[in-house]
Amino acid sequence: SAIQSQWAARTDLFRTAKGGPSTVHVSTDPKQPAWLTSLTYQSVTLPSRNDRSLEQLALDHWINRLIEQEQAQNPAEAQLWIEDLKLRNVEYYHQRLSFYTKHMRDDVAIRGNALDVLHASALQTLQRMRDVGLGMIILDECHHLLGHWGRVLAAASEYLQDPIVVGLTATPPEKAKKETEDAKRYREYFGPVDFEVPVPAVVKDGFLAPYQDLAYFVRPTSEELHFIAQTSDRLDALIEELCQPSTSDQPHRESLPAYLQRVLSTRSLPTGTTENWDDFVLRAPAFASYARLFLHERGIAQPPGVPKVDTDELLRNLKNRCRNWGRSSLGISGMVSADRPTKPITVWQIKPPPNYGSWACRSPKSVHRFARLRSLEYWLIRKPKHKH
Repeated sequence: SAIQSQWAARTDLFRTAKGGPSTVHVSTDPKQPAWLTSLTYQSVTLPSRNDRSLEQLALDHWINRLIEQEQAQNPAEAQLWIEDLKLRNVEYYHQRLSFYTKHMRDDVAIRGNALDVLHASALQTLQRMRDVGLGMIILDECHHLLGHWGRVLAAASEYLQDPIVVGLTATPPEKAKKETEDAKRYREYFGPVDFEVPVPAVVKDGFLAPYQDLAYFVRPTSEELHFIAQTSDRLDALIEELCQPSTSDQPHRESLPAYLQRVLSTRSLPTGTTENWDDFVLRAPAFASYARLFLHERGIAQPPGVPKVDTDELLRNLKNRCRNWGRSSLGISGMVSADRPTKPITVWQIKPPPNYGSWACRSPKSVHRFARLRSLEYWLIRKPKHKH
């Protein structure tokens, strides 16, 4: 890396006792350590990639999370859920498995067993450093050592026979002051600051520019505004495409309405089939609600045995949609006229609630958002007896 090479290059400032160049005693190759061996953090902390025991721990943790989130009732159902995901969406399965594997690797490392999860090449590099009698470790940009890198290096200290540790940073991490396991280990590993250079002195010597925040606000270009305005339309187009029946190009593809009707009628989930509608709602409450709302909005009858959408569900859905609509684009004309916050209210043909008041906002667009949401929430939720 660039920093690794810079450490090796700057040894040209020094000479050996006999007057020769010191660069002959420098290495950037982990397989050939020298008096000064400049390495990247990755080379000595690389985690194992094919640890089956760690992968099983990750799967067990994933199963527990599914049960905690009430997406499965027991380990067997959770296992079926994961296997179904692997069959239907391999990419997302590996993405989630990688997430939980990293979580378990960090958990093992935090408990002090960081060397157990290292790649063979990283362990071999540490062994070479120990064999040559490593006496000092200089850790540049050491504020990065609050995570995996720091766990490994702290655990490797005893393995390397407790060499002298020098940490260098221009930005001491604020997180190191907390009481987390990583922060405690960081403070114990480095100890108190031994030497500090005041920022004004570094600026005066010309090594650091004076720091100053400069924020310059600009209005999006017409192309950017058009892209934002069309985002909702593109989503609507995608949904319409999914709702179309299968074609000769995709003879086995099931349309979205047909899929929803089938799942609702059979009450079949990746974790198994439920005996009745109440159990289905307990297993998949969000799906049971939004699938019925979707069919209702498109004028499609609910399957036999599936309850119709009631008024309370429609009101809750309307509130959520108003909130989401408030976060979405207003269109080109709406953005241009963002200095008139009452316009969206007149579009909805509802008057502002009493004591409309004012509130802080970050942009003119958020005035529109809050105006719509506040008005609709007042008349539809807070004043249920008022008819509009």
